[in-house]
This record gives sequence, C-alpha cells and structure tokens, in this order.
Amino acid sequence: VRKDDLFAETGLRSSNYAVRFKTGLSEFDLALLAAYTAKRKNAGLDFQLILFDGMLTGAVLWSGPDEGKGYVQCGAGYEYTFSNGIYFLAEYFYNGLPVNEDSDLAGAMESMASDGINGENYYVLANRIITYNSHYVSASAGYDFHPLLRGELFVIYDFQGQGLFLNCSFKLNAMQNLDITAGAISAFVNEQDKVSDFISYNRKPLLYASADFYF
Repeated sequence: VRKDDLFAETGLRSSNYAVRFKTGLSEFDLALLAAYTAKRKNAGLDFQLILFDGMLTGAVLWSGPDEGKGYVQCGAGYEYTFSNGIYFLAEYFYNGLPVNEDSDLAGAMESMASDGINGENYYVLANRIITYNSHYVSASAGYDFHPLLRGELFVIYDFQGQGLFLNCSFKLNAMQNLDITAGAISAFVNEQDKVSDFISYNRKPLLYASADFYF
C-alpha cells in the first residue's frame, strides 16, 4: 500500500497470488482457480463444452475478503451459429453481493466518485464484477448482410432493477484497411426502489461512430 509516496505496508497480505489448473477431455475443458487478490481469498472453476454444434461455457467464483461479507458470482452462456449465418449468444449472470445489498460496496463507490481510489476503497472495489443487482440475462446476435457490412444487436435485462439495455451497431469494411462502425445505445428502466445499472441511459439514446484504419 502506498501512502505519501512511500510503501506503508508490504508483505504476504499486501501481495496478490493466483494459480490455475486446466485440463481437457474430448470436447470438454475444465479449469480450477485458487487465488489471493486485494486481501480476498478466491476459489472458482470455469468450463467449456461443445454441445449440439454450439459452445456452452460457464464459470463460478467464490470470494471471501479478510474483512466484510463473502460472496459468489457465476455465469453461463451458449453460443451458436445457424446455417444461414446468424450468430447467437445467450448468457445468464448472478452476483451474490451487489451494490444494492452491500453498504460497504456502496460506500466505497461513493468514496471513489468523490475522492478517487485510495487505500480504503481499493480493497472493496478491486478484482470483482460490480453490479447494482443480482440477476441478469443477455443475448446478442450478429449477421453479415454483405461481405462488407455486419450488423450486431446486444441486449441485457436487469430483473430486479427492471432495466432493459440495448446496443445496436453496424460495421462497414469501407476499404481493405478501413472499418467504419456506427451504432446506438439506449435503455428502458421502470422507476422503482432498486436502482438499475442502466438508469443513466434510460430513454436517452447515445449515438456513436468510430473509424479503424490499419497501417
């Protein structure tokens, strides 16, 4: 930990460690994880499996901080490309300790917004997926309308915050070394007690465009 440009704390508890073991059998891959990061013990596993010509993936992570509540985060997804060229992905994510249920996490986020990252809020915020609620499902689809033009749609639904997030984009290969992308982001949220992650986009479309040039 740095304080006044000096290391105020060094040693095993202020360091990060991780080990991951991976193995495979036929069309099934499995990996196990054990780690100590940001003063937090972690254990988990992830897998991927070829199923019905598509890919099934999943991951589970348990974290137990030295101070505060332990929690579980997990997710699973399935991706498939149809014979007509449409790509489809569906995913589910669960967060066992979201912002709306963890006063320490909410306080750390407020502290970061006002004072920036410091030694106290870092260990609460670091190395975790932060969401306001626990249950999310998402879907994305992509299709090549032309060899030079691809369209993609990405959707997330926040069950507890009752928020629907949308991202639609088109990518044009204008030249051999030039890609142009244009899209729109928006959300639709029902006002209620539990804040949704997508409230800042509620009925406020954000339009964007980018150009990638390859030398």
